[in-house]
Amino acid sequence: MRGCATPANAILPIDSAHPQERDLDASALTATVARAQSGDEKAMATLIELYQSRVAGYVFRLLGEAGAVDDLCQTIFLRVCGSLRDLRAAARFEPWLFRIARNTCYQHRRNERFRRLLTPLASIHEGVPTAEIPPLTGELAAVQEALQRLSRRDRELLALCSQEYSYERMRDITGLTLAALKTRIFRARQALRRLLNRE
Repeated sequence: MRGCATPANAILPIDSAHPQERDLDASALTATVARAQSGDEKAMATLIELYQSRVAGYVFRLLGEAGAVDDLCQTIFLRVCGSLRDLRAAARFEPWLFRIARNTCYQHRRNERFRRLLTPLASIHEGVPTAEIPPLTGELAAVQEALQRLSRRDRELLALCSQEYSYERMRDITGLTLAALKTRIFRARQALRRLLNRE
C-alpha cells in the first residue's frame, strides 16, 4: 500500500478496542496526523485507536448490519492509511475520515444490491458457515429498524449525533452550514419519533 506504515496489529477487531479511548486536543491531533503522514507507525496506530470505536458506531448506525462492521472498519482504515499523505490539511482529518467512512458504507450498500442480483441463491451457498451475531431486542431493535427506514441523509446525521459531536464538528464533516445542519437534525429526529410512535 502506497506509503502506508501501519503495523499489522493496529486495526483491531471492534471487541478489542481500547476502553480508554481518549480525545486529543486539536493541536495534538494535527501533530499526530502530520507524523502519520510522514510514515510514523506509532502515530498511525494512535489515530486508529482513537477513532476505531467511533467509526464502528457510525458504520453500524448507517447500515444497521452488525456483521459488516468489522470488515468495513478494516476497509475504511486501510483507505485512510493508503491516502493519508494526500490529505492537504492535517487539521481536517476528522471530517475527511468520516467522509471516507460514509462513502465506504454507501459503496458497500451498492455492492450488496448488485451481489444479490448477480449471485443466485444456489445450494452451494447453503453450507457456508456464517458468524452468529445475536439479534437486537426490545427498544434497541425498534430504534434500529426505525433508523433503517429513514432517508440516508437523516440516518447519517443521527449517526453523527450518536457520536456526541458538537454542531461545529458535524458541520465540518457534512459540509452543511450550521443553520442547515440544525434544521436537518431537528427534522431527522422528528421523523424518527414519528416512526417510533407508530410502533
